[in-house]
Parts: sequence; structure tokens; C-alpha cells
Amino acid sequence: MFGVTGTGFAVLLAFVIFLSFSSYDRAHEKASVEAVAISQLFRTANLFPPDGQRQLHGELICYARAVIHDEWRTMRDERESSLVDGWLARIERTVDRTQLHGDKQRLAFDHWFDQSAERREGRRGRLAEAEPLVPRLVWLALFLGGGLIIVYMCFYADPGSRHSFRR
Repeated sequence: MFGVTGTGFAVLLAFVIFLSFSSYDRAHEKASVEAVAISQLFRTANLFPPDGQRQLHGELICYARAVIHDEWRTMRDERESSLVDGWLARIERTVDRTQLHGDKQRLAFDHWFDQSAERREGRRGRLAEAEPLVPRLVWLALFLGGGLIIVYMCFYADPGSRHSFRR
């Protein structure tokens, strides 16, 4: 009885640990994609006219700070940050208002949208991994299984075996 219960509990626990680590790896990967995309957007903004460049630099910095200080906290509640959404809207308005002069700035503008798509995909993946991976029923089974194993060991252990460890 103990072997079957213990094995079932160990398999379930290993499954939960494996899923948790794979979810963490995916979230880490997506957060890295988003961070690299923001860094590239910052560099691409250098190719825009000076007014738009300064404004975009400031807005990208504020976006990154909002992700770090606000959205990571709101992800615990399985929701997006309205502050981050606000900075994204401001960045898009600034890009839309930017007057382009020359082929170099037009090329930068096209490149901006590719990098924005990468940032969007990274954020989407990071937010998707914020949802609970392990269902409550599995947590209940883990706690119940662990409790049953402990109860079994306490009440059904051989009372004579504890004397064999004395010297």
C-alpha cells in the first residue's frame, strides 16, 4: 500500500515540478525577447528626427520601468498593467506623429514595426505564463497525498523498529 501511494505521489510531484520549470523557462525566454526588442527599439529611435528621438527614448525607458515595477506585480493577479498599456499607446502615438525625412528614416520606420512585433510577442508570451499552470485539483491531490503518506508513516510504522537504532 505504501509503495503504490508513495510512487503515485512521487510521479505527481515530479510532473508538477517539471511543468513549473518548463513554464519558468518559457516565461524567462519571452521576457528576454521583450527586453531585447525594447533595446533594439531604443537604438532604432536614434535614426528618427531629434524631437521624436528624444521623446521615444523617454517613453521606451518609462515602458521598461512600468513593466519592471508594475506589470510584474499585476501578473501575480493574472492581469495586464494599465500603466504599461498607457505607455504603449503613447509610444504608438509618438511614432505615428513622427515626420520622416529621407530613405534612412523610412527604413528605420519599417524596422521599428518589425521590432515592435517582437516586443508584442515577447510580452504576450510573458503574460501567458503568468496564468497558473497547475490546477487547484492537482494541488489538492499533492497535499492530500503528502498528508496521507505522513499519516500512514506515523500510524502504521513498526513500533519495534525504532529500538533498533539505539546503541
